[in-house]
Amino acid sequence: MHIEDRSVQDLTQDPDNARGHDAKNVEAIVQSLEAFGQQKPIIIDKEGKVVAGNGTLQAAKRLGWKSIKAVVTRLEGANQSAYAIADNRTAELAHWNDEQLAETLAALENDDSIDAAITGFSSKDIDKMIEGLADSGEIEEDEIPEVVTAVTQPGDLYLLGDHRLLCGDTVMPQQEIDPTYCDVIVKRWESLTGEKAERISAGG
Repeated sequence: MHIEDRSVQDLTQDPDNARGHDAKNVEAIVQSLEAFGQQKPIIIDKEGKVVAGNGTLQAAKRLGWKSIKAVVTRLEGANQSAYAIADNRTAELAHWNDEQLAETLAALENDDSIDAAITGFSSKDIDKMIEGLADSGEIEEDEIPEVVTAVTQPGDLYLLGDHRLLCGDTVMPQQEIDPTYCDVIVKRWESLTGEKAERISAGG
């Protein structure tokens, strides 16, 4: 890959570009270029038409740049058009890990050396995600499902993953658990893990 410095005024936007860049998007790219510089080249054809990076070229013009880094593609015709769409579509198919994103943005918010808004997320968006992260950490009281008749019998021993659950009755030693609560524990464990508890020995 050969990266060239090309004159901005010699480059043209793709008139058939199916991906639009509104004012908010271009402003975000402007802020990114101001903060980080151009970290990846745009892709152009041999005539100087932008294949990938139309928004970057718009932002560069807004900033008054005289030149921009570019790579000249050998793709032509249908292949060039297909690549231009794929370049945008493949990025759209990715997804955010919301919890990790919120944690990273929270760390940036607390870092005085950088403005978190240059990530493209507004302060309002960042505050909302951080609030959601805090809410997800709150522990809600579990509702104990009502079990009318115990399925488990005293002396039953369950295997719950790496754990064992021995069921007794209310008059037996405390390390054994009342059968009614055994049913609740087993159902809750199966619900949370998606696995099936195994009764490895039966009492009664």
